[in-house]
Amino acid sequence: MKDTLSRVISVIAQTLRVSEKDLSIEVGVGDLPDWDSLGHINVISAIEEDFGVIFEIEEALDCETIQDIVEILEEKK
Repeated sequence: MKDTLSRVISVIAQTLRVSEKDLSIEVGVGDLPDWDSLGHINVISAIEEDFGVIFEIEEALDCETIQDIVEILEEKK
């Protein structure tokens, strides 16, 4: 899970152009200026590409924090 978390943080940092230091497992949609609804679509797309997975619509909507993203990715392993 720790490896998944660090990869997710890296992808989100690159996608939203923020420092990885600004991200933690509790950070989510609305916590950063660029993580709005459009930013969320970009984050999910980048995660899907990096991990080679597809999120169902419901899963993407349920991803409110980095922890939610990590948990869904762990279920997809």
